[in-house]
Amino acid sequence: MKDSEVITLFGENLRKDISYLRSGQVTNSVELQNYPVGMDKLEKIAEYVIDILRNDDQQLADSIILTSVDPKYCEKSIKLTNSLILEPIYIYISPEDVMEMFNNIENKVLNNLILDSREELEFMIIAIFLPKHEIEENTAKLCNLFSKYCNIMDPILSLKISFVLWIMIERNIKNQTKKEELIDVIDMEKQIDSLQELINEEKAKKEKELRIANTQIRNYEIENKEQKNKLKEQNEKIKENETKLKENETKLKEQEDIIKKLSNKLLKSKIMPKETLISITNPKYEE
Repeated sequence: MKDSEVITLFGENLRKDISYLRSGQVTNSVELQNYPVGMDKLEKIAEYVIDILRNDDQQLADSIILTSVDPKYCEKSIKLTNSLILEPIYIYISPEDVMEMFNNIENKVLNNLILDSREELEFMIIAIFLPKHEIEENTAKLCNLFSKYCNIMDPILSLKISFVLWIMIERNIKNQTKKEELIDVIDMEKQIDSLQELINEEKAKKEKELRIANTQIRNYEIENKEQKNKLKEQNEKIKENETKLKENETKLKEQEDIIKKLSNKLLKSKIMPKETLISITNPKYEE
């Protein structure tokens, strides 16, 4: 789910019914409508798309309107900018469609089958678009189905569904005692507690991961420091060896110079003079 709150440039505070990312690139803004969508409502829906584009001009956005009113009675498009036109996708939900969703969910929940993510969202769609015929009875049934299934749902989604059901209970149930009974059935406080427990568990998990990460960083820093010390020692030894090598090179050069001098002297005479003999046996001798 994406953040559902939108503040327009004129300071008006709007709230989307449902907003979610599809494939990581497209944001779907879903509106649930029991009345014909006029231009005033379409202007608000356009603000949702403008808000997405304003915050991320690389993001794409679709507006989907789930309606129990035939789309032919609704506005079809509105200009966002001089070059962009919003044409929302209308999905017409007839009373027959709603009851088909209802029967499908009832069958799965009562037979301990798992709902897919689309079917879980249908809890909200059914609650909002329940046909007027037997609406109190079906609202009560839906609340009981939700109470049987909510424990295996995502806690955030579960809380949102319970909130929608709470609104529908207030709207659809006339008897106050029955209202209170159904509010106990959906147990919003339990949903909130479950969500808080999940948040606490996630927080503890993150704190543990952070402690482990910090320990790993400290160990790495210690190992890195040791490696640096070893490298420093190796560099010092290399420098010592380089110094010794230079000293040896200097000595070799001195010896080469002496040999060169001797060779030159030997070439000048076939008979080795006394001074040459002295030079061979005493390198410090100067002629």
